[in-house]
Amino acid sequence: MNCPECGHPKQTVIETRASGAVTRRTRVCRACGKSFATLERLCVYAGRERGWLEDPVSDQDADDSVRHAEPNGDPEEEDEPKPKPSKRPPQFIADVDLPELGQIIEDARYALVEWWNESRYSKHGKKAAWTEKAWLSNVERVSRLPHWKQILLAKAGVESGWQGLRWEYLGDKVEAPAELGPQPINSAAQEAISRWHLNKG
Repeated sequence: MNCPECGHPKQTVIETRASGAVTRRTRVCRACGKSFATLERLCVYAGRERGWLEDPVSDQDADDSVRHAEPNGDPEEEDEPKPKPSKRPPQFIADVDLPELGQIIEDARYALVEWWNESRYSKHGKKAAWTEKAWLSNVERVSRLPHWKQILLAKAGVESGWQGLRWEYLGDKVEAPAELGPQPINSAAQEAISRWHLNKG
């Protein structure tokens, strides 16, 4: 999928919401920063004669999705009863420009945001902790790792949808990429090298 503003092929999903048979995703272009929304629904292949058939969507589902899909606008007023206020804190939305990501290598930043906003939510929904404190705790753990570990752990989080990111989840057999050369065994030395590379960049 390309950004409608600049045509860049990569975006970060910052919000996913299902409404009936329609799934609305809010995306942010990694190149120009433009936000836009997509509406997705299920299609089924019914053979050569009938081809691809879309899952039927009610008018109400479509209206709700379009209304929610305007990231820069307010939804139209309705006569529906207002939902009861939730006792849960509002979901914290991560962004690649947050200051706490300053110690995270760029490739891992995008993966971290995608893990938090998208894959983690898809797997755990409201059962997971969505506070800023929980986000900062995970970022702090990842920032202590060498760059190559930051990237591997963040991408593994995207694929697995873990509630939290811990290096132990990857097991003991993960080795540094060959192009990095020999790495020190001592974790403090690994962190010092990682910090040096980050400051150098």
